[in-house]
Amino acid sequence: MPHSVDDFATDDTFRFDFDAFIRGPPDVEAMTEACVSGDLTAVQSVFKTRWLDKAPDERLARDMFGAGGLCEAITQDDANLVQFLLSNVISMQSCHFRLATEYHAYSTLQLYLDRGFDINTYMNRMDPPALS
Repeated sequence: MPHSVDDFATDDTFRFDFDAFIRGPPDVEAMTEACVSGDLTAVQSVFKTRWLDKAPDERLARDMFGAGGLCEAITQDDANLVQFLLSNVISMQSCHFRLATEYHAYSTLQLYLDRGFDINTYMNRMDPPALS
């Protein structure tokens, strides 16, 4: 027998915030917004205040903290931001190399190659290397 509406809680105290879920934690959102602006000084400031100045047990993982910002910097092919993020915030990952390939972000691709990225790395078990 189907449930009636009365069978379900109508308490307004629990509301899932889908917007916050999509945006991510406030620190990630701040880094992403700074990268969208293309302002290296703003990105450095966010990294300092939202990551370096925090106690180690309060910090997000570096890759989580910087992933959204790196994606934005790659789509804009902003070599200065990508260089800063790869040097200080996030590790080099093949999915970001693939994104740079898809967006024809040539300066980002060159940064990856200069940092020793192997262009023959398979993206995953089913996908060939990004440049094949």
